[in-house]
Amino acid sequence: MRGRHGSYAAWTGTFEIGDGWAAYVGPVGDSHAHAHAAVQLVFPDLASGEPPYGIRPLVTHRLDVSASCQLVWLAAWSKAGRTMSRMADADDCFALPPDAGFPPLGGVASWVTALGESAGEARPDERLTVAMAALDDGSTVAEAAKTCDLSPQRLRALARQQLGIPLTSYVAWRRLECAAGAMSERASIAEAAARAGFADQAHLTRTMRRTFGVTPGMALAVLR
Repeated sequence: MRGRHGSYAAWTGTFEIGDGWAAYVGPVGDSHAHAHAAVQLVFPDLASGEPPYGIRPLVTHRLDVSASCQLVWLAAWSKAGRTMSRMADADDCFALPPDAGFPPLGGVASWVTALGESAGEARPDERLTVAMAALDDGSTVAEAAKTCDLSPQRLRALARQQLGIPLTSYVAWRRLECAAGAMSERASIAEAAARAGFADQAHLTRTMRRTFGVTPGMALAVLR
């Protein structure tokens, strides 16, 4: 969807990342078809006349190359992500309210928090919360399952039921979040890969390309 690939263009805008969210403002460059464990909100340039829209988690897509765009990613397991996912229903792509406005960089964190609080939704099952914390600390799925007295199969099923995504997608997002944070602190791609728990730089590159459609080298220009 949104899939016509234009001539080469670079991502040269400004990127910001937080706990369970990310935001970008600037030209939308070339990307590969990808899917990620987040709701993606797209705010086209006003001059384009195109209304803002959202893309459900795990939907394979590629954005058109654009002169300017504003993007927000909300992790599927976050309160803000669950709020926006309900708007999607069964549609891969869904319209945002006409008056939906993009929060300015530097103010995204408070905007995401307010969006999540407006949902008034209960937290995920406590066992899942414990397992997710273990995964964040580097545990395998089998090890995380033990921390909450579940079998790995039952933990995976619980994640699918409550988060709408597989645990592997959750782990990939968290590792990429860590790697992006490291690169924004001027770590090399190899250092970022090691810090985030990837086997090597090539593993980070494959995962980032599959998840966000860009390579770490392309991301560096935006993160620094």
